[in-house]
Amino acid sequence: MVQLTREEHDILSYVSKFGCLDIEQLKVLMQPLESKYVITLVNCLIKKRVLSVISSRYLVTINSKMSRPTISCIWAMLELDSSKSDFSESMRAVFPADIFFTAGRKDSFDVMYLDEGCLNKIALLQERYLKKESSKKSSLIQTIPVFVMDDASNKELIVRIKESGFSFPFILAIIAYGEADRPSVKLAKSVPQAYHTAP
Repeated sequence: MVQLTREEHDILSYVSKFGCLDIEQLKVLMQPLESKYVITLVNCLIKKRVLSVISSRYLVTINSKMSRPTISCIWAMLELDSSKSDFSESMRAVFPADIFFTAGRKDSFDVMYLDEGCLNKIALLQERYLKKESSKKSSLIQTIPVFVMDDASNKELIVRIKESGFSFPFILAIIAYGEADRPSVKLAKSVPQAYHTAP
């Protein structure tokens, strides 16, 4: 069995949670440790054959693959809340969501990646929302869907979401990858007609 330091164990736990992680995401999660020290720890884990690196920036557990949708969902989570404990407590979600997490122990989110073939995910959420509303079962805590998409070539999908008129509140997270180490993340909140207020 490989011996790990506490920091190495933390890194392995973060990467293992979803099978992959951007090194830049890991630097955020490992704060206040300095970036150079985080890279040193990562290199130790690679030498111990516990982690692998893909394209010089994506960490994966052994026998796992890098998933760009997962990486994008994690960027959206970090934009909403970069707390280590909230990230640690996040978990795989019930379909159609990919990840469930809470922010600051008060707001809960179902994070899901969208591309052109995924509007059925939103339609399923609309159906569930309408069933819940018609049964008059309301809970004190409402889980807000977060729709994550990459900026590249998704303008048509954004228009289709806007035109769909969904009656539940949601957050749209657009991830724009560029030259910088960290992509820009733009968050937009819906204003459902039934509520007239942002989530």
